[in-house]
Amino acid sequence: MPVYAGVDGAPGGWICALFDSDERSVSHVLAPDASRLFALREALRVETMAIDIPIGLPEVGLRTCDLEARALLKPHRLHSVFPTPLREAIEQPTWDDANRLSRARCGRGISKQAWNITPKIRDVDALITPDDQRWMIEVHPELCFAAWSGSPMSHSKKTPEGRAEREDLIDEAFGADARAEIRQSHPVKDLATDDINDAFAALYCAMKRGVGAAERIPAIDERDRRGLLMEMWW
Repeated sequence: MPVYAGVDGAPGGWICALFDSDERSVSHVLAPDASRLFALREALRVETMAIDIPIGLPEVGLRTCDLEARALLKPHRLHSVFPTPLREAIEQPTWDDANRLSRARCGRGISKQAWNITPKIRDVDALITPDDQRWMIEVHPELCFAAWSGSPMSHSKKTPEGRAEREDLIDEAFGADARAEIRQSHPVKDLATDDINDAFAALYCAMKRGVGAAERIPAIDERDRRGLLMEMWW
């Protein structure tokens, strides 16, 4: 029976929540880098790994999947989806350099939040191929939670109310012990509670994809210069 994985970036690397559909059990790995994620896929025979990181990077302008995700998350969570940096921008040595290039190329800069995840974007981009996108898919946790609950979350994930509405979904599906075990295994400096919750949202989408119930945006293929699909599943 298949194993599914949901992955989110964390201070200590990548938090990977795993569900074994044969044993009906949840486990996890805090992977130091993307190469470990790829190794996990081989070692555990992961059928689908859903990861919260942009895959497929534009040369100019905005990705259609980002625009459609924002529209689906209106009115309260749309700003959680920020424009994916240009491929050339993530190769720049500093945020200032990336901002100058991005503004010159498409008239907009790069948010600090987007710049802060560029090491993780590069980490995955260095390894992934178009063929890998058959098993490694891009997701956005807020879009996954919206699909899970039937509507976008009402509160920010940084608030007690926001954490509660997300954790209620997780605990109902996987049991509170699954989430608590991950929390107790790592200090907050390596793994934030939000990262754990987002990994479960990604896991939920991976499991939906496994049974053919996940949806993709955009409806048509959109590829970057490396041939990587610029898409998002939810």
